[in-house]
Amino acid sequence: MPSRAARSFRIPQAGWLALILLGATVLCHGFLLWAPFIYDDSMFVVTDPRITGPWPGWAAYFASTFGGPGEYGPLVPLGHWLLYRVWGATVWPYRLTSLMMHWAVVVLVWRMLRRWLENDALSLAGAALFAVFPAHVELLALTSFKKHIFVALFGLAALDVQHEKRLRVPARAALGAVLLALSLLGKESGLVFVPLAFAAALARRSLKKERAFLGALAAVALVYTAARLAFMPRKAAALVGGGWIPHLFTCGKILLWHLASLVLPFDLAIEHTLLPVRSPLEAALVASGVLAWLAAGVWLARRDRVAAFGWAWVSIALGPFLNILPFLNYSLVAGRYEYLAVAGFLLLVGRLATPLLRPAAAGGARRVLFAAAVPFVLYAGASARFAILFDSPYELWMNALANSPEHPRVFSALGELKMSWHDDAGAEADLRRALALAPNLPEANVNMSWLLAESGRFDESLGYARHRLALRQDSTGWANLGLLLTRAGRFEEALPPLQEAARLAPGPDAALALGQCLAGLKRYDEADADLRAAAVDPELRAKALRALGEVALARGRREEAESDWRASLDADPLQPETVDALARALARDGRRGEGLALYDALIARLGRAAAELSTETPEQKTALSAYLAGRIAQSTRARDALAR
Repeated sequence: MPSRAARSFRIPQAGWLALILLGATVLCHGFLLWAPFIYDDSMFVVTDPRITGPWPGWAAYFASTFGGPGEYGPLVPLGHWLLYRVWGATVWPYRLTSLMMHWAVVVLVWRMLRRWLENDALSLAGAALFAVFPAHVELLALTSFKKHIFVALFGLAALDVQHEKRLRVPARAALGAVLLALSLLGKESGLVFVPLAFAAALARRSLKKERAFLGALAAVALVYTAARLAFMPRKAAALVGGGWIPHLFTCGKILLWHLASLVLPFDLAIEHTLLPVRSPLEAALVASGVLAWLAAGVWLARRDRVAAFGWAWVSIALGPFLNILPFLNYSLVAGRYEYLAVAGFLLLVGRLATPLLRPAAAGGARRVLFAAAVPFVLYAGASARFAILFDSPYELWMNALANSPEHPRVFSALGELKMSWHDDAGAEADLRRALALAPNLPEANVNMSWLLAESGRFDESLGYARHRLALRQDSTGWANLGLLLTRAGRFEEALPPLQEAARLAPGPDAALALGQCLAGLKRYDEADADLRAAAVDPELRAKALRALGEVALARGRREEAESDWRASLDADPLQPETVDALARALARDGRRGEGLALYDALIARLGRAAAELSTETPEQKTALSAYLAGRIAQSTRARDALAR
C-alpha cells in the first residue's frame, strides 16, 4: 500500500483522469483532423468500391480479403462504409473516430499499468506517454491504419476482462472469446493476445485458475486460424535476401530496429528503408543484439515477474511484424507496427524505474510525474511536428525522401502528386525511378500508364497497364486497362476488361467506364443507361453528362445534347472539351454568338483560377500556372477559330 505521504498527492478519479488523457491525445494529434487523405487511404477508403459504392453484401467484407497480400479485416472497411454513408469523403469524421478509439486504448493501457504497477502516479505517467507516443501519429493520420487501433482496443479489453474478478468464470471466458474474435476481425495480428494472456497468467502464477478463460481464447484462435488457412489464405511474399538464412537475420534486424525506436522514437517518417543483412559482420552484430535481448528476458524472469511480463509483451506484440513468415515487401519496418508494443515497453520501463523513483515513498507521486514530464514534452513536441506534416502531402513525402532516399513508394507518391499538378516531366522522372527500384509496384504502374496515355504514348502505356493487371487481377487492374483501351479508341478490346471490372466492383465508376465504351461501340441504348446511372454520383456527374451529350448528338437529338452539356458545365464549369462540343453545336445551329460567349466565360474562369492559385510549394504553383496558361491559350485559339 502507498504511504500516507504518497497518497496526499491526490490523483484524479477515473472520470477526470480519462478527460486528462483525452486532452493529451487531442493536444498532439488534433492537427490531423483536417489533413487530406493520402497513401493507403486513397486505395482502401476513398476509391474502394466496397466503401464508396452501393451495398456490396456481407460476403464482400466477411468472405474476402483485401490488399495485395490478402489481408483479412472486415470490420474496419465495414465501419468506413457506414462513415461514407453519413459523411461522404469529408476527412475529419474518419480521423475523429481514430482519435476516439485511440483515447479508449489509452484508458485501457492506464488500467493495465495500474493493475501491474500498483501505483496511480506511475500508471498515469505511462498512459500519458502512450497517448502522445510519436510512432502513433501515422496510425491516427491514415484512417486505413485504424485496423491496428481496432485490434488493440478489443484485445486490451479482453486482457482487462481476464483480470476482472467481479465476473463469474464462465462469463469472463465467454466475454474474452467475443472480444478476441472482434480483435481478429480487425486484423489477424489480434492473435498475439492469446500468448499475451498466457504470459499474464504465468506472471501471476494463475494458469490453473484461468484455464477456462485461456481455453476460450485458444479455441477462438484455432477456429480463426483454421478458417483463414482453409478459405482465405494469406499470400506469402518473397524471402528477404533470397534465402532463409539472410531472411532470418533480417528478421532479427527488424526486431532491433523496433527496439531502438521504442527507446528513441524520434526518427519519424511515413516510410523507412531497412536493407537486408548482407555481410557476416552485420549478421554477427544482429545475432549479438538479439541474444542480448533474449538474455535480458531470461534475467528478468528470474528476478521480477512484472518486468518479465513487460519484456514478453514487447516481444510478443512485435512478433507479427518481424516478417518471419514473409509478408512485408517494400517497407520492412514502420512506426505503426509498434502501437501495441509501446504499452509493454512502458510497463517494462515503469517497473524498472520503480526503485529509482520510489513512488510509494513520501513525495513519490510528484517525483514520478516530474520525471515523466521530460519525455512527455519531448514526445508531444515530436508528435505535433510530425502531425503537422500531414497537412501538406508534398512536405510529408519530401520528409520521407530525406529519411529514405531510395524507397520506391516515396518516388511513386511524389510522382502521383506531380501528376495532380500537371508537372508531367517531374512526375515521369519520379515514377521511372520508383519502377527502377521496384518494377512490380502496383500504384506506380497505374500512374505511369496514365501519364504516358496523356502524351499519346499508348503502346507503352498499355504495357504498364497489362503488367499491373498481371500483378493483381482486381477491379482496379481490369478498369485501368479497359479505360486506356477506350481512350485509344479500341472499344472492342476495352469492353471485356471493363465488364470484368464492373462484375468485381459494381458502382458509378464502373457504369461511367462501361457507358463511355458502349458509346464508342454505338450501342447507344446501353450506353445511355450506364451513363445515367453514373450521373447520379456528384463527383462523376460532369463527365457522365458530357458523355450523354455526345450520345444524344450521335442519335441526332441536338436539343437533348445541348441540355446535357449545359448541365455538365453547371456541375463543373472548367471543362474546355465540353465548351468546345457545345460551342460547335451552337454554331451549327446559327447561334455562333452564344458559342463565343461560352468561350469568353471559360477563358475568364481559367484566368481567375490562375490568379487565385493557392498551392503548397513554388514548384506546384509553377506547374499549375503553366497548365492553366496552356488551357487558356488552347481555348483562345478555339474561340478565334469559331469567330472566323
